[in-house]
Amino acid sequence: MGSLKARIAYFGKEGSNTQQAAMRMFGSSCVFDGYPSIQKVFSAVEEGQSTQGVVPIENSVEGTIGLTNDLLYRNSLYISGESYQKITHCLIARPGTSLEDFTHVISHPQALGQCSEFLSSHLLEAIPFADTASSVSALSRDEYSGYAAIASKEAASIYGMEVLLEDIGDFSDNYTRFVSISKEHNGAKSTPRTKVSVVVSVDHKPGSLKEVLEIYNNYGINLTKIESRPVKHSPWRYIFFLDSQGTHGDEAAFRELEKKCQEYKFLGRYPAASPD
Repeated sequence: MGSLKARIAYFGKEGSNTQQAAMRMFGSSCVFDGYPSIQKVFSAVEEGQSTQGVVPIENSVEGTIGLTNDLLYRNSLYISGESYQKITHCLIARPGTSLEDFTHVISHPQALGQCSEFLSSHLLEAIPFADTASSVSALSRDEYSGYAAIASKEAASIYGMEVLLEDIGDFSDNYTRFVSISKEHNGAKSTPRTKVSVVVSVDHKPGSLKEVLEIYNNYGINLTKIESRPVKHSPWRYIFFLDSQGTHGDEAAFRELEKKCQEYKFLGRYPAASPD
């Protein structure tokens, strides 16, 4: 009897950018399940319905996906890997239609934001939708017959729609970083080819954040990203997400960081990726 295939949860419908990232990260031998929200991907992994999940975490044009960071902070899952994917947005509509046939465009808010100049120049009204692939699928329904969508060429092919224009994004170098999430830390050792992600909070007094950054400096750790997020249930309190390049012996630095910070959470040590 063969072994069971790993189940990978991803955000969106078939044809979404997240599904493409998931297949790139895990290969075609897995079973892939689409979920309508990032929250449901986290729940699927936490409840054991999926082995791992894949969600977007930041975009080079629109910035961080705040919801993903919030869920990483609030839940008990770890980041197990990452992947960067070049995003090419297409204007998609029902076959036989043209740009002059509609005034409204549906897609995920991030995709709409990344194509804001195109939408503005063509006087098209942006309507937020659950995800890019779902917006293409919706075009076949009567209530969206007069709409266009923004998504990938693959989504147009899957749902039998037509690509009217390719590469309509405001910036040609548009990348989204995706992360895989798991219930278990993968146990990777720190090397320059790994990335370490943590989240911390510090005392509300002068120099607290500086002391955190000095730990990275004292141990010779390359801090690659720092970003603050408000704590939703505690007004005017902030947490800090920090990414760093793996360094031999950095475990001692993170032990010191845990002692120094008011709150410390290890999010994962995993193979680092880079844009193609």
